[in-house]
Amino acid sequence: VELDSKKMVHAFVTSVTEDNKSRTVVGGHPHASKQGLYLKHSMLDKVCPVVIVLKAMGMVSDQEICQMVGVNTAYVQAITPCLHECRQANVFTQKQALLYLWELRRRDHRTQHIDADSKALERTDPAEANRMRMEWVYNEILVRQVLSHIECTKENSKLADFAPKLRFLCLMIRRVVQGQMDPTLQ
Repeated sequence: VELDSKKMVHAFVTSVTEDNKSRTVVGGHPHASKQGLYLKHSMLDKVCPVVIVLKAMGMVSDQEICQMVGVNTAYVQAITPCLHECRQANVFTQKQALLYLWELRRRDHRTQHIDADSKALERTDPAEANRMRMEWVYNEILVRQVLSHIECTKENSKLADFAPKLRFLCLMIRRVVQGQMDPTLQ
């Protein structure tokens, strides 16, 4: 946890694996007028409310999110603006969160093929196009990029177990809130 150039508290993690190196940042919004905590990553064009990332990883209950981050008043107050922003964006389920992240993804040479395929498929089968987009976000952003040093084991189904990443992300959120409350921790 450290201060950025704007004197805002952020938690930085640089993940390195055999095939990937990425940096995940949790902190306040770059515009001081916005409240809440956001996740910044190179695969996303804009910062994303941390609650939407948690929902995309399968933690869809607001109560569960608050319990994992912390039930202390300071933690709940820090996460509440993100919960409100999530509601304003109409993101209540994991599928909606995955589609929200699809809209925030960085559009570059790595995503050109999936963009073209999903647009072509959307004309004939919009549901299948959305399924393809959600699967891409799930596998490419959440499993392979965000906190990539933490392995997601796949159970008997095709879904990954995000529990270790969820715990780590919630710990990052806690550390940012602690850093905001106590400047000696930075």
